[in-house]
Amino acid sequence: MKGKLIVIEGSDGSGKATQSRLLLRRLRREKIPCAGIAFPGYHRGFFGAMAARYLRGEFGPSSHIDPHLAALLYAGDRWETREHIARLLRQGRIIICDRYVDSNKAHQSARLAAPKAAAEFMEWVDRLEHRVYGLPRPDFTLFLRVPERVADEWISRKGRRAYLRGIKRDIHEADSAHQRRAQAGYLALARKRPASKGVLIECVAEGRLLSKAEIAEQVWRKVRRVLAR
Repeated sequence: MKGKLIVIEGSDGSGKATQSRLLLRRLRREKIPCAGIAFPGYHRGFFGAMAARYLRGEFGPSSHIDPHLAALLYAGDRWETREHIARLLRQGRIIICDRYVDSNKAHQSARLAAPKAAAEFMEWVDRLEHRVYGLPRPDFTLFLRVPERVADEWISRKGRRAYLRGIKRDIHEADSAHQRRAQAGYLALARKRPASKGVLIECVAEGRLLSKAEIAEQVWRKVRRVLAR
């Protein structure tokens, strides 16, 4: 089987880690060679550790930091894993990636008020990560969409995270306006992506929040079609 890079994206608290874990479990049950990777890698490398410091607020409020500079930390974290990703793809593995380049686009463009500036910034990130750093483009991206109130509640339920060193929320999670703008950025990216390259998974149906298992089944149906190509 040819290796494929499948990405799960979505705002903070949308269940990306959970769905990535469930998808990997399903692939293993189906005897499909696979591997998982999550970004940022706070304890994996130089740039991931710097991203953790940024999110803890050690460099000051995000409003004081140019988004281009912040984006370099996240892009550098992925650049450090480029050869690892390439090796897994050569081995024919299906890589399930919890966050990727679109997260950099959505979160850092959320800090730019003008729509034109945000769009230009997303193009800049795309050029940086895929052309300058040579990261592979995803074969398919699944965007998880949950209402803001639900995402906020799920963030509140998160357990202790080592990279925060006792802080309950990072500087992005603590900013509700940032979360709204980032969600809008993710939706714009999802709607722009051709159907052959991505899909928006609505995690609420008829006013009811779907269970983790129901969302996982939707994810699997989409991924199974990608694997059959």
